Amino acid sequence: MSLYKIFILIKLKIYDELTRKKRDDYMNSQDITRAIIGTTIDRGIREMAEDPKRSIRKLTDLGRRFSKSRFQTWLFSLFQELLRNNDSAYYQVLDNLLKNNRWENLKSFGLNVGYNGWTYGARIIREQAALAECQIPWVLILHYCSAPLGEMTLDQITNYIIQGKELGIHCFFLWQENSPEQSSDLLDLVEFHKDCAFLWQIPDAELNRETVSRIADCRNLMLSLPFVGEHTQKNAMSLHQVKALYTFYLFYENKGIICELPEMSSQIEDGNCSFLLLIAKDNCNQEDRSKVAKYVYNFRLEQNYPYIPMDMYGDFTTINDIISEFPCIFEVLSDGQLKTPSPASFHVGDYPSLKKLFSEAMPYLHSPKTAL
Repeated sequence: MSLYKIFILIKLKIYDELTRKKRDDYMNSQDITRAIIGTTIDRGIREMAEDPKRSIRKLTDLGRRFSKSRFQTWLFSLFQELLRNNDSAYYQVLDNLLKNNRWENLKSFGLNVGYNGWTYGARIIREQAALAECQIPWVLILHYCSAPLGEMTLDQITNYIIQGKELGIHCFFLWQENSPEQSSDLLDLVEFHKDCAFLWQIPDAELNRETVSRIADCRNLMLSLPFVGEHTQKNAMSLHQVKALYTFYLFYENKGIICELPEMSSQIEDGNCSFLLLIAKDNCNQEDRSKVAKYVYNFRLEQNYPYIPMDMYGDFTTINDIISEFPCIFEVLSDGQLKTPSPASFHVGDYPSLKKLFSEAMPYLHSPKTAL
C-alpha cells in the first residue's frame, strides 16, 4: 500500500470519527427510510425482470402517491407520462440494464442519486443555501489529472467531497484528463464514500483487468467512456463481461449533433450500453446548447430508441433548478480554476472551505420563490 493511500485512509478515518455523533443524529431515521426504499427496490427489480410493464407502472404509481416534494412529484409524473406508451423502447432499455448490470450496483447507484442526492440531500442543500445566501449545486464536476500534472489533487477532491456531504451534496462527476493507469487511490475514495454516487469519466485509454474488476465492485460508480475511441470497444466489452455500469460520452460543438443522435442507436446498443452523455465544448454558443438540451429532452419523451441521452450542462442545470430554483453548475478545472462565465477568477487553492467558495463565486441572484 502506497504512503499516499495510507495518508488518505487515515484522513478519512479521522473525519469519520469526528463526525460520527453529528451523523448519528441524522442517520437513524434516514437509515430506516433508505432501508425501506432499498427493500422496495429489491422486490421491484425482481418483478421487473419477470414483467417489466406491470411492475414499472406499479412502482411509479406508488412513488407518485408518496411524493413529498415538488421535485419528486415532477419526476414521478414524468415517469407516468412515459409509461402511457405501450410500445416504448425504454422497456428494452430496462431489460438491457437488468441483463447487463449487477442488480446491487443498479440499486446502490440509483439510491445514492435518487434518495441521497435528490431527496434527503436536496433538503439539506436548500437549508444550507438559505443560511449562506448562495447557490449550492446538487453535483460537483471536478476535473482531475494525477500528479504531477494537475493542481486539482486527489487530496483536494477528498476535502471537497467531505465538505460537500455536509452541505447535502452526494453526487460527484470525476473528470479524469490523463491516463487512468494509477487509479487505485481514486477507487479507494469512491469505495469509502458508499453513500455517494460517482460518475468517473476517463479519456481514450485501455483499462487493465484489475481496474475493470474494481470498477465492477464499486456499487456506487458509473464509468464514462468516449463514444469514439481506439480503446472504447475493448473497454466496453471488458466492462460488459463483469457487468459493470457504464455510459458513453460525446463532445459537440454545435446543434448539428441533433441530426446524428438517431443514427447512434445501433452503435450504443452494440456496445451493450443504455446511456449517452452529451457534453458541449467551450466554443459551443448558448443558443445551440439550449436547442440541443431541448431536443435531448424531447428525444427521451418520444422513446423511439433504446438508449437514454443526457445533455450534461442542460440536464444538470435543470435538476438544480427543480431542487433549489437556481440553475447553477459547479465545475473545477484540473488547474484548480473554477469554470465560470463571470470575469472573476476563483482558484480552489484560495478556498479550503467549499462553502466560502460557493458564497463568493455563486451568491444568490434572487431569493428562492418557494421552499421544497
